[in-house]
Amino acid sequence: MRVLGRVVTVPSPSKDVAFVVALDWTKTAVAGRDSRDWPNTEVYELIAQGKYLYWRPGDDHRQRNLGRQLAGLLSAVVDEHPLLRTFDMVASVPGHDSKRLSFGARLADTLARSRGMPHVACTCRNPYRTPAKNVPLGDRRSRIHGTFSCPADVTGQDLLIVDDVYSTGSTVAETARALRVAGAQRVASLCGARTLRSTADAP
Repeated sequence: MRVLGRVVTVPSPSKDVAFVVALDWTKTAVAGRDSRDWPNTEVYELIAQGKYLYWRPGDDHRQRNLGRQLAGLLSAVVDEHPLLRTFDMVASVPGHDSKRLSFGARLADTLARSRGMPHVACTCRNPYRTPAKNVPLGDRRSRIHGTFSCPADVTGQDLLIVDDVYSTGSTVAETARALRVAGAQRVASLCGARTLRSTADAP
């Protein structure tokens, strides 16, 4: 109960996902201030810097440092959560550009290596897809349905999808579908931050 009081429990985006946990929200609500002016949570500040500030080749060491900090926070939750610590493997969501390793995929790999767990990197049949943040909420799931695949045999394994930000859950749902097709027994997701944006109009 102690760890559940510190994290955000997110509704499952599909029948293929047993449950979803986020470390925190993306923003801290401030009474009397417009929501667009709410400050980032500490967790989302790490993510925002890693994704949008230190992404150039010369910034690799700064991005790695932020990723290690975030992976450490995720690992601490895994240690305390009675279900998360039972998973066998870590899986990552395909980035929108196959030529670049996304921050979310780097995060999943860092967590897997730190815990001595196998890492399965799912792939997308489209080498480039529009970033989810640029796709209307209601279109996100239909745009990617059936495009992800798992290159490994994960028959009978429990897989934990690790990502940086959870918005509508469309990429987690599609990754989980691919893992289940590849034989996964159980799939759940752990992410850094949950957006405050409503998912009411997402399928």
